Amino acid sequence: MPKELYEKLGNKFALKDLEPEYIHWGGFDNLAGNYPNPALLLGGAGYSTATDMGVFYNALWNDGESMDGVRILKKRTLDLFTKTHRMGITDQILSLPKLGELDLRPDFGYGFFKGISNGLACSENTFGHGGLRTCKNYCDPDLNGLIVNFNSNTMLNEIPAFNRAQEMNTAIYQACRYKF
Repeated sequence: MPKELYEKLGNKFALKDLEPEYIHWGGFDNLAGNYPNPALLLGGAGYSTATDMGVFYNALWNDGESMDGVRILKKRTLDLFTKTHRMGITDQILSLPKLGELDLRPDFGYGFFKGISNGLACSENTFGHGGLRTCKNYCDPDLNGLIVNFNSNTMLNEIPAFNRAQEMNTAIYQACRYKF
């Protein structure tokens, strides 16, 4: 987001139930909201609307071609990005390694979380990303190209954020698998 637009919009994050238990990320903390330091948090310097994220993920699901037929990625590039390249390694920034017996170390493609790293009900081919405990965006090509685009300005601590995402993920997959 351009700095001028950030200054116009101001900080829109609602820091729910964070203090005094908020888990600070040191130099990676981004309580400034819309204008992260791109030198510290490379993936956090992007800006998009919820609609644009849906359009983007639709193009990813559609082998790199937009709804109006514009190619934004070669299929070969998309296949490379969404293939699982790293498995079971704790990431010091993006991992919540264990929650009880549950191993939550994310699997990664190039720039995407893979499989159940997006939600416990997701297929192994699901790819997506999240944002500082406020959003989840993913596509599950194995479930009729399901595209999920959840964005919130309410930032939660890690466990409540995980629980919110899991409740949403479970409800979506239960609804999609409902038989009439």
